[in-house]
Amino acid sequence: MTDSQQKKIAALASPLLASLGLDLWGLEFIPARRTILRLYIESAGNGAGINECEKASRLIGLALDAEEIIPSSYILEISTPGLEKPLFTPEQLATQLDKEVEIILNTPVPAFPGRKKFSGLLREALPPEGGAPWRFGLRPQGQEDGAPDLSFDWTQVKKARLLYIWPEKPGVPDKSKSRRPSKNEKPKLRADAQQTTGPSSGGKK
Repeated sequence: MTDSQQKKIAALASPLLASLGLDLWGLEFIPARRTILRLYIESAGNGAGINECEKASRLIGLALDAEEIIPSSYILEISTPGLEKPLFTPEQLATQLDKEVEIILNTPVPAFPGRKKFSGLLREALPPEGGAPWRFGLRPQGQEDGAPDLSFDWTQVKKARLLYIWPEKPGVPDKSKSRRPSKNEKPKLRADAQQTTGPSSGGKK
């Protein structure tokens, strides 16, 4: 999907979501055997329930078919960002200062050769200045004292997301701040709704 198509979809979806009291957090297009267009929505920064997702799915699906922004068939998913929010803009990342995040870079940086994926504490967020992009500083997990932080700008970021810090069980040593849950304790992270749409699924041709 092109940047132009993404902007058109965002411009189409945002007022429709606003009519439901919802906001567009971000969107992603996932090429696959059954291509997925996923829109993340929120209600005043607090997520949304399954009913809101279903209403938004029907409304946006009809509008997308009418506008024919996407020429081929696809699956439309409307979802809340969940506890581990994907971060689509530098402004969204900047709001996570002093929180644990995961960053995937397009290419390695000299200070960390061969490595593109990092998890750690976001310690710095510097707004654009003099035409330069947003810059960030991250303290990678497990980094020894005196070792360098990861310094990067937004143009180097392929993907970013917030990491949820799972509470430690009583009596269990804190081996990692971002402990992953067991299968039995993992809660539902988000609400979502989906439908197949586009020309081959009965939409406008």
